[in-house]
Amino acid sequence: MTRFATARLGNPEFRRNLMVEISPQRLLGMPVVLGLLFLAGAEAGGAETVDVIAHGALVVLLLLWGTRLTAGAVADEIQAGTWDAQRMSGLSPWAMTWGKLFGVTAFMWYGAAFAVAAIWIAGITGMVELLDLLLTGVVAQAGALLFGLLLQRVRRTGGKRLGVALAQIFAIGLAVWLTTQESLWEARPVEWWSLTVDGRDFILLSKALALGWVLAGIHALMREELRYRAQPWTWLAFLAFCAVYVAGFGDELLVVSLFGTMLAVDAVPLVIMIGTVAGLTLVAALLGMHNSVEMRRWLAGPTRARSRPGALLTEAPAWGLGLAVTLLLGLVLTVIWLRVPEPSWLPVLIWSGGLFLLRDVGVILALNLDSGARRGPWAGLIYLWALYILVPVALVNVSPGASAAVMPTVAPTVFGALIPALGQAALAWLLVAWRWRVAKRGLSTAKPG
Repeated sequence: MTRFATARLGNPEFRRNLMVEISPQRLLGMPVVLGLLFLAGAEAGGAETVDVIAHGALVVLLLLWGTRLTAGAVADEIQAGTWDAQRMSGLSPWAMTWGKLFGVTAFMWYGAAFAVAAIWIAGITGMVELLDLLLTGVVAQAGALLFGLLLQRVRRTGGKRLGVALAQIFAIGLAVWLTTQESLWEARPVEWWSLTVDGRDFILLSKALALGWVLAGIHALMREELRYRAQPWTWLAFLAFCAVYVAGFGDELLVVSLFGTMLAVDAVPLVIMIGTVAGLTLVAALLGMHNSVEMRRWLAGPTRARSRPGALLTEAPAWGLGLAVTLLLGLVLTVIWLRVPEPSWLPVLIWSGGLFLLRDVGVILALNLDSGARRGPWAGLIYLWALYILVPVALVNVSPGASAAVMPTVAPTVFGALIPALGQAALAWLLVAWRWRVAKRGLSTAKPG
């Protein structure tokens, strides 16, 4: 037995979930039911029918049933009142991550082993395609656990069924998107950062990277749940990875002279990088903790009382780091534009987009500051839906270019986009300041005990 397997079996959380999920009746029932299905398929249509049935079994076990279990892995513990005891158990974040992810789905993977054996015996599906399907299942299950953790983080009480359902929908949607991209990329080679990559290899690598980042995200959230010291490096690395990965599909080059050296710079990919980081920042603002006490502790890091200047970085909320990275990328792209000032409206797009992002984060904070579990991300989602869908549709009747005053658009102008964005951002953060003062008054008047 390998050292990894020994460590896994020695994980108390994994063993506890095995005891819950595995029983003699289940161990016997799974192969009997699947065996009867495969025998019926062999009698009805031979190896092809067995292959189809086995694929269907994998979808049910890994994507439908498995994602339901991982989506509720933490929510079930919170509802049962056992989560706080687990957090005090002394388990490391990785032990809790592996124990939850593979412990609650152990029975599903037990059944999946029989389906894999049937596919291998049928001999129709290749091993690469089978590995692809299994990898999709793991990514979906890990995605359900990640999203379930995020939702429970912002809604500690109530809404358990809705949170689990949303986490499972997110995981299944992720699997469907990966499968859709697979069918598109298999048809032709993938062009990525001027490289030509085989579509099958690219999707397998992408799924492996997706699994790695989902596991890293679960680990980071588990660190917070187990009260480890905050570390922003996972989030910053994820922002950098997503920006580079998504921007690799842009293809327009600019040649600029920088310090006497001619450099080929992708202008479109840099814009895509900014948009990717901005989108992830909005997600972080929606799903982040909106607790004024924690935010005051963060801002008090450099003060003499705490004397931790590094806390401004290490304890910064994810949306704050996202805003900083967006600003940095905007500065880089502006410097490049100064060398090749085309298109003329590019800096207006960059900075009006940054101001719109600042406005959106401000409104989300104003709506959710110290709201606890009453609103969660829903108020912010309704606001974004109205501002980016309803309002632009309504403004079309006024003027075709009027939507530039509320959202980033191509070829914006200073008076049509930049100044309105600045005004809206200032108004949003005035609302945040007002909510901040209200929260401070509430803290000062709160009676102890």
